[in-house]
Amino acid sequence: MSQSLSSRILCWNVRSALNELKLANILLYMIDNNISIACITETWFDSKSSTFTKKIKNAGYEFVQGYREEKKGGGVAVFYKKSVKVKKGNASSNLYDSFEYSYISTVIQKKKIIIIAVYRNQEVNCSTFCSELTNLIDKVSDSCESPDACG
Repeated sequence: MSQSLSSRILCWNVRSALNELKLANILLYMIDNNISIACITETWFDSKSSTFTKKIKNAGYEFVQGYREEKKGGGVAVFYKKSVKVKKGNASSNLYDSFEYSYISTVIQKKKIIIIAVYRNQEVNCSTFCSELTNLIDKVSDSCESPDACG
């Protein structure tokens, strides 16, 4: 089922959603502004953040998350309303040296849309970032070419 053109997409560096009040405010903002899909960077979630997962789901959202397990901070997620039909893509905090990512795909007005949230590691030079990002986009595009893939 296609989403309407009124679907709202947000990109937001929240600089940690590990505080319950801050997460509640993030979710409230998304609900109040009818955000269908949100690319959230610096979630600071880890795989043990189940309390936060429960709050997100109770607010009517699902998400794909790339956890940064080896050190604190970071983390990239794509939140989406449960009513939005998506196909979850991959997420990783360590596949590339220059960034972390999460992605989903959906159909809006009969067009397949791939949404990739990226958080760049600024210690890595820009040419490496551009090369690795191109590689990711090529991989995601290739994996989503079949009619049944990626949404």
